[in-house]
Amino acid sequence: MIAVIRTRVNGKSKKLCDLDLMKFTENQVRQRMYERGIEEDAFFICSITDWNVDRILSLREAYVLKQAVEELYDGDSTIVAYLLNQGRSIYFIATHYYKYLSKDEVEAMVKVIGQVESEKLLVTFYKTGSWVNFVSQYLKAGYLLQIKDKYYIDVA
Repeated sequence: MIAVIRTRVNGKSKKLCDLDLMKFTENQVRQRMYERGIEEDAFFICSITDWNVDRILSLREAYVLKQAVEELYDGDSTIVAYLLNQGRSIYFIATHYYKYLSKDEVEAMVKVIGQVESEKLLVTFYKTGSWVNFVSQYLKAGYLLQIKDKYYIDVA
């Protein structure tokens, strides 16, 4: 989780460093900034390079993401990076947990369908008009994720 940290002074920003947030605690980073005389409101994260995420984050937000990676996904950042790239909020990422279902689309949908009332299922399928649109509805809603030919379901 390589964060590009920038400082802001008098309306201008300047790159400070690239920092692997997985190696340091939030307090260690804050302490180092304090030692260098950098006020907390004068630094921010503008991207996470190894996740291909260009997004402005506070240090607190970045550490919420780190916590999600460590505690929800056992150190695998794939889902968190995907959700960030899809524009999901930090709150959404912190409050949703995705569980692996399958590599096979049909198998994944069978598991999803098993959790839905049959009447609701039929209405949804009828409204979408095709299998592709049916699966897309679940993907668009964020109930189902497809990442690198793997399917995950939102269980939180």
